[in-house]
Amino acid sequence: MSEFTLRQLKYFVTAAEVGTLRLAAEKLFVSPSTVSSAITELEQALGERLCIRRQSYGLSLTPGGEVFFREARKVVRDVENLRYALGRNGELRGPLHIGCYPSLSPVFFSRVLSDFPRQHPGIDLSILEASQDELLQRMSEGHVDLSIMYDFELPDDLEYVRLFDLRPYVLLSTEHPLATRDAVSLTELAPEPFILMNMSPSVEHTYSVFREAGAVPHILYQTSKPELVKSLVAKNVGYSIRLQPIGDRLGNLDRRLAMLPLTPEPSALQIVVAWPRGVRPSERAQAMLDFIVAHRRDFEFDMVEVQQWSFATASDALPPGALSSDAVAGLTAG
Repeated sequence: MSEFTLRQLKYFVTAAEVGTLRLAAEKLFVSPSTVSSAITELEQALGERLCIRRQSYGLSLTPGGEVFFREARKVVRDVENLRYALGRNGELRGPLHIGCYPSLSPVFFSRVLSDFPRQHPGIDLSILEASQDELLQRMSEGHVDLSIMYDFELPDDLEYVRLFDLRPYVLLSTEHPLATRDAVSLTELAPEPFILMNMSPSVEHTYSVFREAGAVPHILYQTSKPELVKSLVAKNVGYSIRLQPIGDRLGNLDRRLAMLPLTPEPSALQIVVAWPRGVRPSERAQAMLDFIVAHRRDFEFDMVEVQQWSFATASDALPPGALSSDAVAGLTAG
C-alpha cells in the first residue's frame, strides 16, 4: 500500500457525502476533474476501488468504500478539530450542527440559543429541524453532530442519553361530546374519524399506542403539518393524538381544542440526545451534550409548564368545572 494524503481523504469523504463530483467540487472550490483525480490517486494508493462514478447517476460507494468512508470521515473530522484547537487559548471554536424534531425545538432551542452562546461564544452554532428519519440520515452522513429526538425504534448504530419522558394525550374539539370527560379511552374513540400526524416517528408511535390499547384507528386524513392537525380537530372534523404541547407559556391555545389524558395510561416515550455510535463527539459537541444533560430538568420543567398552560387554557374553553384539577394533574404526571 502506497502513502495517501489528507487532501485525497478530504476530497473522497466530501464526494461520498454529497453524492456527486460536481457538488463536491463546488463545496471544495475546485473542479470536478480535480476531485476525480484525487479519488483515483487514493484508490491506487490503497489498491482497492472505493466508488463507482457515473456521469448520469453520480457516485456510489463499493462495499469496501463504505467501510473506508466511515473511518476516513473520522480522520477528516479529527484533523478539522485539531485545526480549531490551535490558537484558541482554551476557548472552543468552530462549527456545531444540532438537529431536533420540530415540535421539540421551541422548548430546547429557546434555552440553547439564549444560554449556550454565552458560555461558548467561539462556537458557530447551526440548527436543523427535521423528521426523525432525516435527522438519522444527516447524522450518518456527518452533517449533524447531535440530535434531540424520541427514543422510538432508534437504530443500533446510535449512542444516546435519556433526558425525560412524555406521555401521549388525546386532542379533541371542545364541541366533541367527550370533551368534558376527565379522561377518554381509544376504544371509545376508535370508530370516529382520526387525523394522523404523518411524520416519523409520530405515525409509527401513534399506531403503537392504538395497538397497546387494542384499538384500530379510522384514519380520515394524514398530514405532516401540526397546524393542520390542530385546525381540523378544532373544526371537529376528527380527533388526534399528541405527545407535544399545543400551547405556550402565554396561553396561546386555540380555545376550540380540548386536551384529555388517555385511559388506561399508555406507555411513556423518552426524549433523548443522540449521536452516531463509534464517532467520538468533538469537544464542541461534547460541550453541547454536557449543557443539555446539565439542564435536562430545566427542559423537562419548560415542557411541563407549557403543557400546564395548554391544559389550563383548554379547560377555560370548556364549561365551568368540566375539567377538574385532578384531571389536569393527571395530564402532566409522568
